[in-house]
Amino acid sequence: MSGARALWFLIIGPLLLGVQAVCHARQNSGATAPPPATAEKFKGVNQGYALLSSRNYAQAEAAFRNALAQQPRSVSATRGLALTLWNEGKKSEAVQEFTIAAQLSPGDFQAHYDLAKAAWDVAEQFAQTGAGKSPSALPLQAASYQHLAISEMRRALELRPNDAGVQLSLAQLYLEAGKPKDAATQAAQAATLKSSNPMAFLILGQAYFAQGDDVRATAEYQKAIQLSPHNPAPYLDLAQLQARARNLAGAETSLRNAIRADPTSASAYAALGQLLLEAHHGTQAQNFLARAVALNPSDWESQYRLGKILVDAGQFDQADTLFQKALKLHPDFPKARKQLALQMLRGGNFAGAEAQAQAIFSLNPQSPEGHQVMALVLWKQRNYDGSLAECAQALNGNPNSPRTLAVQALDLWQENRHGDAQRALVTAGKLQPKILSSEIFCRLVLCDAHDISIVGNFLQKNRWVLNPPPDY
Repeated sequence: MSGARALWFLIIGPLLLGVQAVCHARQNSGATAPPPATAEKFKGVNQGYALLSSRNYAQAEAAFRNALAQQPRSVSATRGLALTLWNEGKKSEAVQEFTIAAQLSPGDFQAHYDLAKAAWDVAEQFAQTGAGKSPSALPLQAASYQHLAISEMRRALELRPNDAGVQLSLAQLYLEAGKPKDAATQAAQAATLKSSNPMAFLILGQAYFAQGDDVRATAEYQKAIQLSPHNPAPYLDLAQLQARARNLAGAETSLRNAIRADPTSASAYAALGQLLLEAHHGTQAQNFLARAVALNPSDWESQYRLGKILVDAGQFDQADTLFQKALKLHPDFPKARKQLALQMLRGGNFAGAEAQAQAIFSLNPQSPEGHQVMALVLWKQRNYDGSLAECAQALNGNPNSPRTLAVQALDLWQENRHGDAQRALVTAGKLQPKILSSEIFCRLVLCDAHDISIVGNFLQKNRWVLNPPPDY
């Protein structure tokens, strides 16, 4: 859930529901004061909201539960309990209470909207375990909560059909669920209702982008930029579109515009750093990635990319610190763990590198990163058969790794399979044209003093492979 949505639950929810509790008491009172027992019940509900607003969650939960024990069908007490549980971090339990509140008041817009927002947040939390997967491959719990969020947001929209904010929330849910056409329908209606709202055009652009309609997506992003020139979001989305179309110059311009629009946008610095890194402008990329990490210390991806740049510059200790930070933020990130293993191999710590590989395998036994580390460990130990087996598994997961192909070529050469070794070297050369440079090759296979004679002999005898002599 975004910060705005979380803040809504903390502040707006208690205020609205506290008012509703009082109004509900008045509706039951008629023209005269309620009987003392009834007044006592509502006193308990209002006391719960007072405790909730002061963030005394334990006592608020007790107050709402006591009120529900006396009046089990109290919508105000049920919602109050839901909000309290939410703020205590018991989000799944809170969704259950929001569900009961919606069932008790089926025609109440706020009840369905509360439930939709809560289910949406829980869906995003569960989806973290499925990061990088398609919407159809999300964890079962995430998909279930996402379905609930969409269903309840649709019900809220039925009760308030001209609410552009609800339409945009539903559009975002549809986007996250992999339904860009439905998202575009909702966002377009919101843009018609609120033509001055840049978010409507931004989400509409995202929906068109998800459908592969770059022309219409670009037009909507431009509208969002005109309405909100100091918001970096539409520039970032436009850059993503341009990068997908391989218009890298346009993407770079859009990202620089995003930084000009908001010099504190960590996302803009991170995206520009990544773009420059992929374009092999390491020095420039380093500056932007360092700025991204300074603005957002929890950005583990930028820390990893910055660490990779420092490795290429030979600044291994600083790089190691960044990889450690990235792993602390995201322990399941195999690429960072692989880099730590490579650092251990550079220092001759084979056991430590193997331990890192096993940590990778514990999460994914087929991980190419883990097999690549083991291939290097076994090559360093001159176990060529074992190294070849690990190379095969690593290449099965990542066939375009110059490092793995270089190790495979060395292993094959040492086993006198010279033709196979040269074919592996040719494949590696297509991915890394400078692979026959002693510096590049040694960097790939992590040469140390024990490896120089083997690697030197291999390179000397195969320098002609990528540039064969003319056939006279």
